[in-house]
This record gives sequence, structure tokens and C-alpha cells, in this order.
Amino acid sequence: MKHSIIVCTTAILASMSGPASAEKFTIVPRVNNSVSADIDLSRLFEFESSVSLNVRTDPRLVPSQRVIEMVESIGMVDGVGLSIQRGYAIDVEHDLVVGWSGGTAEITAIQETPSGLAIAGLFKDHKGRITIPPAGSLAAYTTGGEKLCFEAHQIRVEPDKSPMSFALLVDRSGSMDEVMSDVRWAAADFVDALPESASCTVGSFAEDWSFSHSLQGDLSCQSGNFDIATWQAGGKTNIYGALRDAYAWLNEPKRARHQKAAILITDGLTNVDAESERDTEIAKADVFTFVYYMGNSDDFWLKSIADSYFSDPRDAEHIDEYFGVVSAAYTEQTVLDLVSCPVSKP
Repeated sequence: MKHSIIVCTTAILASMSGPASAEKFTIVPRVNNSVSADIDLSRLFEFESSVSLNVRTDPRLVPSQRVIEMVESIGMVDGVGLSIQRGYAIDVEHDLVVGWSGGTAEITAIQETPSGLAIAGLFKDHKGRITIPPAGSLAAYTTGGEKLCFEAHQIRVEPDKSPMSFALLVDRSGSMDEVMSDVRWAAADFVDALPESASCTVGSFAEDWSFSHSLQGDLSCQSGNFDIATWQAGGKTNIYGALRDAYAWLNEPKRARHQKAAILITDGLTNVDAESERDTEIAKADVFTFVYYMGNSDDFWLKSIADSYFSDPRDAEHIDEYFGVVSAAYTEQTVLDLVSCPVSKP
């Protein structure tokens, strides 16, 4: 039996990670469901070593202690014979373990596609630096210990094989005035870094809000398609309605099988409004949500709805790096075609 796994790479912060190898994989594990998805960093070194993009995994699909013990007992080795004792991903639903011998990793997204299983994630070496595993450092097994053989090849992101949709939502209230220029530049670079074959909507909000999709429909992820350069700071903050509109677009039926994410940039605290909070949480459904928060004190409701939360008080110093991590998690993909292993002759 042959099936494919599409794996997102993390060719990010290239100046820090060094040259890329011929094959780029990013398969990531999350076996500890108690790990927080919050990011609270202030310096570039901390950003590089501590950034986390954990998925809030369905508890029904989290590997049980028994499964973890089984995987630990396999004695996995990579393609060149190095032991894999951590850095492995367990997919309970598909009875699959993919390991990396060079460090640790974490799942950022799992999506079934017509071509197979899409596993997106982040690799970090033993020093916590984001990197790309070299060819030969991966292995695939069943949870029962059967070693699986695979053929690896890279593909460009294609709409029919790995459809994606992104909603970028930026605060343009008056308090954003000092950083608005930096945010505009970073937002444009971010959109351009996303796969052009993906669909994007870009919006800004203060007391009112607007999205590109409301006037122009679906657009490819190219900054020239959006009015980013015209954003001017002014007015008060209204997050709930704008965020619900972003979720409504991402959750349209035609995007049911897409990898999708909402990215929110803001410095404003949400007003306590239980009804709006509940309606927004319902609208979110399973959309992975990134929040880059520049307020003086953390917004606890935004923390609760975020899958990835970065706090950078009153500053846009790390916004380029943050956007780099997010965009790279979706930018380039590799396919592992699992095949029957050759039968050893006696």
C-alpha cells in the first residue's frame, strides 16, 4: 500500500540557520498536551530559541502513555543509522511515527489533503535554534515498530495538492501611530512571503473595519493586491467584529480542506463583552490563530483564543522575525511517498 505525506518545511531566518540541504523536511512532534502555546519573548536570541507554534491537539488524538511507551521502545534509527530518541512525531489516527535524529520538533498543523496527510511544523536543534534537518536524518515507523520505507521529493505549493488560505488583520487605531509604518512594511513582506497559490484576505480595523474579500473576493497572496500602504492610524479599537469576519471568510465551505490561519496584530485591550467573546470563539471553529500583541499588559481573552501568542509591549522590533516564522511554516513542502520495503533475501 502506498500513501503520501505532505510535510511543510521551515526554511526560515536563513541567516541564522545556515545553508539549506538538498531535502528540507519539517515533521514535528507534540506528545505532551500540557505544553503551553504562549510565546512571551523580548530579545532576538530568545525569539529564535523559544518560539513555539504548538497546535491545540484534539485530546482524543493525543498519544496515550501506552502508545508513547511503545514508540520509545522501538529503537528508531534514521537513514544513516543514528538513534532517534526524541524529535519524533506520532500520528495516532494514521498509526505513523516519523523521527528526526538531530533535535526536537513540534506539530504546527495537520491537514488531510487529496494527496495524503499534510503535517506542518517546526524543527529546532539541540541548542534550540530553528533549522532544517539534513537528508538521511529522518525515519518512518508504525507505532508497533514496523520500519517504513519512503521516497522523498520536493514540490512547490499547488492549490489542488495543498490548498491554503490566510487572513491578516491589523490594528490601525490611534495608539498604533508610532509603529504603523513598520507594521505596514512588515505586513507587505509577510504577504509576499506566503505561497502565491494561496488565497489571502487582508484587513485593518479601528472602530470600523474592512477586508479585501468584501469588495474583491478571493485574491492571491501578493501585497500589490491589497491596500496596505494606505493604512493610517486613528480612532478606537474594536477587535471582535473584525476577527469574526476573518473567521467567517476562512470557514467558508469551499475552504473546508484548506490549511488556514488568521494572523492578528494589535496593541489594544478588548472590552469585556461576554456575548462578543462567545460569538467570536464560536466563529473561530478550528482556525489556527496567531496573535502579535503590542499592548502594555497582556490581553487575557486574546491569549485564550490564540494558538500562538507573542507579546512585544509597545514595539514592533520583532515583527519581521515573527512574520518570518509564520510564513515559512507554510511556504515550501516536501512529499514522503511511503512504499513497501524491499524483501531481504536470506
